[in-house]
Amino acid sequence: MSFLLVAKTCLQLMVLWSAVCLDDAPPHASRPCTGLVGALLGAGGLLLLWACVQAFKKKDRAHAAGRAPEAPRPPFAPRVETTAWTAGAGLPAGLAALATSEASLRGWNEDACGMFPRQGLFAVAGCIGAWGPDEPISVRAIATLREHFETTPAGASRLAEGIHRAHQRLVEQVRVDQGRSGNAGSLAVLALGPEGVQVSHVGECRVHRVRDGHLEPLTQDHTFENEAARFLPDIDPAQREQYERFVRENKVLTRSLGMKSFGAKEGEALDFDVQRFALRPGALYLLSTRGLHTVVPPDELLDILRTTPELETAARALVDRAFQRKGLASITCLLVRLE
Repeated sequence: MSFLLVAKTCLQLMVLWSAVCLDDAPPHASRPCTGLVGALLGAGGLLLLWACVQAFKKKDRAHAAGRAPEAPRPPFAPRVETTAWTAGAGLPAGLAALATSEASLRGWNEDACGMFPRQGLFAVAGCIGAWGPDEPISVRAIATLREHFETTPAGASRLAEGIHRAHQRLVEQVRVDQGRSGNAGSLAVLALGPEGVQVSHVGECRVHRVRDGHLEPLTQDHTFENEAARFLPDIDPAQREQYERFVRENKVLTRSLGMKSFGAKEGEALDFDVQRFALRPGALYLLSTRGLHTVVPPDELLDILRTTPELETAARALVDRAFQRKGLASITCLLVRLE
């Protein structure tokens, strides 16, 4: 007989006995057994509670015995790569290093990145709603960019054309497979050419530059929070406060690869900026996906870059710091330094 059944039976007997004891006494007579009855009922309640706890523990042990043990999480092992190139064709020599890792709370990496110094192309990409561990949207974005740079002559418009090409290819793929229509991608690109350094991004991947001892953001996330001024004039004044609260609480992207931008008309081209900077020896650029810069604040990023002059070690240290924060997003950083 189980603990629960025994306790229930004892409590029922105590209640029955107390009822008989109290009913046998005259209506106006004192009832000396009342205190005893109360004590017995209290003891019975405690016994029932104890029995319930024991029953749940027994059930939990039985469930645990029949459950397969959880597989241990793999150790932190980011993919780290470096590349260097010599001066030529109007470009200074340089060095680049990347590090990328799955999130500490996920089992696959949704990011993609690439270093292609012969084409002067360096890029990182992330995705929202992966197509699967074997084919995230970010991989296709980087592959399309690389293909475009390999088949298109260098020029001021090559970067913008490549991003438009990647976006359009992903939009068409989503149309073919409606099951992937919830996917979107973010991208950050650094392109080197005789005309200088070009920087562009879509979504929430970022580009920073270390300059005069400061970490200077060169991009701003395409979110409702950052682009509220574009949409607030069209909001009913009665709903403005509710909208502003929604903007503060939700980091919703307004522009991304593979999806129509918020507020854009059907068939309208993706809107993004391409910034141009002079080629300066010693300049250091950091490209990152949200798994890094959303969990590691700028002052920590700068401290690691200051105290770790070797790019490969610095890239690994940055990703390691983010991994320890146990975020949900994959982590990728790419460092480019002009010599």
